[in-house]
Amino acid sequence: MNAQELSALIKQAQTGDTEGYAQLYRAVYRPVYKIARMAMKSEDAAVEAVRLTVLDSFAALPAARLTSSPQFIEW
Repeated sequence: MNAQELSALIKQAQTGDTEGYAQLYRAVYRPVYKIARMAMKSEDAAVEAVRLTVLDSFAALPAARLTSSPQFIEW
């Protein structure tokens, strides 16, 4: 997925669109999981870390002032 597509999904999710959230989740799951897996001792812990990360970031997403996909990834 390129930066423009990711930015469109972020904007879609920020409006509360459930399909936007679903697509954004699918787009970020693997990279977030890879980072979590390197940091955690078990796969279960990595999956839980991804779950918590996604829940927290998606809950804050509507109020976030992100203007580009790199900002979202860093955030």
